[in-house]
Amino acid sequence: MKDWISRLHLRISETANTKPGIFILFICAMADASFLPLPVTTLFLFLILLDLRLIHKYVFFVVLGTLSGAIAGYLIGHYAWLKPDGEFTGAIWPAHINDHNQSGDKRGAQHH
Repeated sequence: MKDWISRLHLRISETANTKPGIFILFICAMADASFLPLPVTTLFLFLILLDLRLIHKYVFFVVLGTLSGAIAGYLIGHYAWLKPDGEFTGAIWPAHINDHNQSGDKRGAQHH
């Protein structure tokens, strides 16, 4: 386990101050905000501790990646799972829930 951690530390240290390192941080923040949970905070803190002079650059790219990932996640949900009329497509929705909603059963709608 220690060997794996030390190799990861070495690899992150090598790419931290390069353009691919900043790009990887941006991509990880975007993926974390949209569809894939990643430990971006850990990577972000590790990069800050390696070079405190670049903190503004790292913050900018993490915020930009998080915002673009949130927008991408919203668009994925909106266009992939909604029909133009606002109904769910059923792509990930169980069929019995769609049948229940379309049957006209209004159990919760009897509030006057």
